[in-house]
Amino acid sequence: MPFNVSTFTSAISDTGLAKPALFECLIVKSPIVDRITNFGKTQQNLRFRIESVNFIGRNISTFDQNYHGPVRSIAYRQAQQTCSMTVILSQDMREREFFMQWQDYALGHARTDKTGRVFPNMFDTGYYDDYVGTIYIDQYSYGDDKLNKTQELINQENKKNNVDILRERQIEKLLKYRISLEEAYPISVNDISMSWIEEGYARLRVDMKYFYSREFHGYSTNYNLNQALNSSQAFTEF
Repeated sequence: MPFNVSTFTSAISDTGLAKPALFECLIVKSPIVDRITNFGKTQQNLRFRIESVNFIGRNISTFDQNYHGPVRSIAYRQAQQTCSMTVILSQDMREREFFMQWQDYALGHARTDKTGRVFPNMFDTGYYDDYVGTIYIDQYSYGDDKLNKTQELINQENKKNNVDILRERQIEKLLKYRISLEEAYPISVNDISMSWIEEGYARLRVDMKYFYSREFHGYSTNYNLNQALNSSQAFTEF
């Protein structure tokens, strides 16, 4: 079949291209906020400070089976990939402390707080259910709906003086894909590279473990995604 440029461009334009910069990583549940109220804002603001995250994949564990002829690889279990994220740090590195205290609920409170007080039972490990949380990784996309409706929404919300509602409506219409990491916790809070020759900002890499993941999308449904996003059944879960 000869190559046809118009067919190629039509195929690309039909579904568009995923933009790696159009994402958001949300920590929606952690053991920190329930116990330390002043970390609530830190957890919320992480959505603006997680500058990179890997959209996780999946590996299949197999064993070799041979009856006759070539060996077959038989699947028996999925192998979860670690989710790595890079966090932009505040001046007081409160983001690092957030993840370190998250780990404390798993490892025991062997560290001391800023007053020098030693925690009781400092080396006692925690119960699994007491240190796992939930993380969303969202993928967005620029769409025709945004291009056509943005100015209309701006005019409406300027009358109400409510910028938050405008942002929420735009986000709802742009959200394309969501991965939910269930029973997640930071298995590794990595070291931070400091240097006198570095003029940028400090970053922290955190590796998250999780028990399983759930995925939500709209392209497999038989109705328009933009219409679905305005209903309670915005995504199809599989």
